[in-house]
Amino acid sequence: MKVQSATAKELARLMKGATPAKLKKRPMPDKWSVTEVIAHLADSEMVVGWRLRSILGAPGTPIQAYDQDAWAKEGNYGKRDARKSSNNSAYCGK
Repeated sequence: MKVQSATAKELARLMKGATPAKLKKRPMPDKWSVTEVIAHLADSEMVVGWRLRSILGAPGTPIQAYDQDAWAKEGNYGKRDARKSSNNSAYCGK
């Protein structure tokens, strides 16, 4: 919980003043942009929540896998607004 709380504040600080273009710029062709990472954090939080609820509701339930790259592609992570993604995630401060 401490790490989540600290990370949210740090992400907000790091994004402050950054233009949408800068947040969407990939550092290398095969690396995710800030926008994509923030969208991934928001979606991953949803996945982890589902996994925990499944396990708590039925102990012994196997952890369900998901393809993060497919989610990034189909979810258009690169076209999302990083600030809106962070507003939709408890991990990112909400």
